[in-house]
Amino acid sequence: SPRGRWARRHVGHLPQSVTPIRGLTVSEQVKFAGWLKGMSRADAAAATDEWVARLGLDEVSNRASSALSGGQRRRMGLASALVSSPTLAILDEPTAGLDPAQRMKFRELLRDLSSSVHSWIVSTHDVDELEDDYDHCVVLGRRPWSGTPAELAGLVHAGPRRYERAFAELM
Repeated sequence: SPRGRWARRHVGHLPQSVTPIRGLTVSEQVKFAGWLKGMSRADAAAATDEWVARLGLDEVSNRASSALSGGQRRRMGLASALVSSPTLAILDEPTAGLDPAQRMKFRELLRDLSSSVHSWIVSTHDVDELEDDYDHCVVLGRRPWSGTPAELAGLVHAGPRRYERAFAELM
């Protein structure tokens, strides 16, 4: 369908768990993602080189994708999601499984890439990231809610773990 073709080309997706493809190197896996998005081999190869460099994967680009650390695997997944220059990127629990230092570095990376993608949708349970990283949030629960992070925090009295308490109010 026309909508399916549009989505395939213009929507990038970073799943919660990035699965390496057995037998493929990091570069090959990112190129494969580009090919699946409808890119020509040449365009996928050029975009892969760009994203591998931008995401700091140069040193591991020829390593088996299954041999990566958690943070490297996350960045490979992000390169795969962005290789086709999507209009919309959907990130499912992008910092899941990362230690605090890796989480901070990954969030910095997303901020640096914010100009590369028109819109981001991020699914996360880590509500403490809301204030610094996002300009709008939606809570899907018992009481669906939409607004800014400041408006979410305003649902409860000031104090520790304010976003977590506000989120719990809506769930």
